[in-house]
Amino acid sequence: MRTPSPLDRIGLTSALLSAILSGCAGLGEREPVPLHAPDLVVSALPHMGTSLTGPMASGPRLEAAESLGVLQRALWVESPITTSGSLDPHVSLVIGPGDPDPLRAVARRASGVGFAQGSEAVELVRAIDDGRHGRTSIAWEESGPLDPGTTFRVDARSTPADDAALAILIDASRATGSAEARIALQIGRREDADSEKLVLADPLRAAAGPIAFVFLRTAARDEPAALVVVLEIDDGAAVIANPSTARGDIEASTAAAAQRSREITRSEEERREIRGIVADLRRDSDRRARLVFLASSCAAPLALDIALIAQDADLVELADAVKAAIPEAADRAQASWPIERAAWLLLGRKAAAGEIAPELSGVLARQGGEAARFPGAIEDLVRGVDDVGGLMRRLIAENRILLEDASPSSRLRAYDWLAVRGIAPEGFDPFGTLAERRAGLRKLADAEDAARAEGKTP
Repeated sequence: MRTPSPLDRIGLTSALLSAILSGCAGLGEREPVPLHAPDLVVSALPHMGTSLTGPMASGPRLEAAESLGVLQRALWVESPITTSGSLDPHVSLVIGPGDPDPLRAVARRASGVGFAQGSEAVELVRAIDDGRHGRTSIAWEESGPLDPGTTFRVDARSTPADDAALAILIDASRATGSAEARIALQIGRREDADSEKLVLADPLRAAAGPIAFVFLRTAARDEPAALVVVLEIDDGAAVIANPSTARGDIEASTAAAAQRSREITRSEEERREIRGIVADLRRDSDRRARLVFLASSCAAPLALDIALIAQDADLVELADAVKAAIPEAADRAQASWPIERAAWLLLGRKAAAGEIAPELSGVLARQGGEAARFPGAIEDLVRGVDDVGGLMRRLIAENRILLEDASPSSRLRAYDWLAVRGIAPEGFDPFGTLAERRAGLRKLADAEDAARAEGKTP
């Protein structure tokens, strides 16, 4: 038997309170004036893929028993609500696929959204149900199972036109082995619904309780001042056992998952995921988000930086280079170096031709240090390297060599790159005398010799 969640208990309390109030009204008390809530068009559909990639043609296939139970409740509330925290510190990434400035300041969208989690979210809902924030009206309620590898997207917009549309994306791609999901918000105009996605830094976990978002609005008389959206996840089996609460579309998704009989390995799941993303890189609207997901999940740091800040033309070139570089049947580990190598060679060619954008030149320096400031040397840097770790070791070695360069500015840039990573020679001064600099380098060499003698990695 399923153990009632905090939101279930709150809902039961609300139902009992309503029954009591109704009984009192029957004794002659005046019925309260209902809250005039805006009309909404709400659509909720699961799709294969993540909150960053959007719908994909193919993806991971897992057993239905691994599904999550997704519970949503959205309420119009009469009085403004102030939460103790805002959404700002909880957002890790702001993506605008079609925007010339894709990496937005979080405050531009998140600062006006209230945020509560765990016991604070439970108390917020209890206060709303108890009437402490005035009259309420249900905006939408959704409950149902969600397969790993899929995303549950709920879109809400006013009718007949809406200047600001809201989408909640619950991404179950990380659900295997634990009840948790990635959450993203999408806020934008009706004609530009995919302009921005705000991805929360921490996943929603069953053990941590619900989370709540508070969206304030300008309210006229008898209209709500806020929309409160509460999300909670649970073991999918509990929700599947109660089909009366599940939407037909989600039930169909679960039924399809239950028919899958072939177990697949994690590596095969990743191969399917990568094939689906690469096949859809041609789509302009989602290209940036797909490249961001691909580079971040496959641990390709330079490719990720390019995907985040490159303009459209450079983004197309990166997508073409990545598609050509990834082997046909590659999992994340096997795709990592081909993606990163393609990114390095792309920027190397652009730098050598004098066609590299300033922001990409900065990315190259951030990832490679002084060693990457020589365009003709980039092809030599990646030659013979087998993985991202091998490239990093080569970059460290090259930047250490440049500590002995005749140019003080070159020495400084090389030193700064090493210092940021915590691997600069102790006591080395890039502007010191020749004897002082050599003494610092000898100290580093002696320390590494000692580490090797003790069997430690230098």
